[in-house]
Amino acid sequence: KRLSSVEVNAEASNQHEFNGARGLLNLLGRDKLSDCPARFLWLGEENEGISEDSFVTWYDSRENHPTRTEYRLYFRSNPVMELAQVNDLLIVAKRPNNEFMIIVVSEGSTIENQLLWLFNLHGNIEAKFQYHQIEEEENIQVDFAVRFILEELGIEVEEPESERLDNLLEKFNGAFPKTVIFSDFARNTISGIVPQDDPDQALLSWIEWEEKLFRRMERHIVSERLNNGFIEPEGADVEGFIKFSLSVQNRRKSRIGHALEHHVEAVFKACNVQYDRQAVTENKT
Repeated sequence: KRLSSVEVNAEASNQHEFNGARGLLNLLGRDKLSDCPARFLWLGEENEGISEDSFVTWYDSRENHPTRTEYRLYFRSNPVMELAQVNDLLIVAKRPNNEFMIIVVSEGSTIENQLLWLFNLHGNIEAKFQYHQIEEEENIQVDFAVRFILEELGIEVEEPESERLDNLLEKFNGAFPKTVIFSDFARNTISGIVPQDDPDQALLSWIEWEEKLFRRMERHIVSERLNNGFIEPEGADVEGFIKFSLSVQNRRKSRIGHALEHHVEAVFKACNVQYDRQAVTENKT
C-alpha cells in the first residue's frame, strides 16, 4: 500500500497504527497478536537504508462493540517511520516463524520497482493494503538480481550447493586469487554454456556462477577473520575492524566490474569479435 498522511505525519495524527482493512486481515487473521518481533526497514536511493528491530501488535480496536470490527496494526515510534513520507511504498510481510518485516521504500525509487517485481505486485498501488500470498510454486530462481535485492533487505540467501562450492574452492587455500584467474575458474567449473549459441545467456550464467563462488569463499574468509577477533593488547582494535570492513565492501564493488570485463572478453573471443579492451575514446578509457 501507499502510506497516508495519518500514518506518517505526527502533526496529522500520533496513532502509530496501520489501518488493517481487508488486506491485512487476510494476512493476519482475527486473533490478537501482541508484541510480535518486527524488523522495520527503510530504503531509499543510492544504497541508503536503515533498519530497526521493534515490535508490532495486531488487534481489534472495537473489540467490545457488538457488531463492528476495526483491526489495526500498532507499531512503536522508531527511526524508520520517522523517515517515511506520504505515498512511500509500505510492504508488511509475515515470515513462517511469525516475525514481521515492515519495509518502507521511497516513492519512485529504483528499489521500489525492484521490490514490486520481486513480490510480483502489479497495477496501481493505492492507500489500501493489497494482499498477496506467495505460494511455493511461485518461488522464483535466486539469480544475481534477486540476490542483490534480498541483500538490500538484509536477508541472507542460503546456498543449496554449498558443499559442491566448498570442494571447488579448496584449490585457493582460503585466499582470493586475481580477478582474471577467478573469472576463468568460474567459466571452467560450469557446464553447458555455449556463448556462440546465446552470448547473452552465457554472460549471465557466468556472472551468476562466479557470484555464488565469490560469496561462498568470502563467507569463509570473513568468518575466519571475525573469529580471530579485533583485540589488541591495549583493547579493541576499532581501526582494524573499520579497515577490514571497508576492504570487504571495496572488494565486492571492484570485483563485479572486473568480472564483467573478463566474461565479456571471453564472449568476444568465443564469437570471434574484434575488440580492444579499455580502449581510449574521447581521451577517456
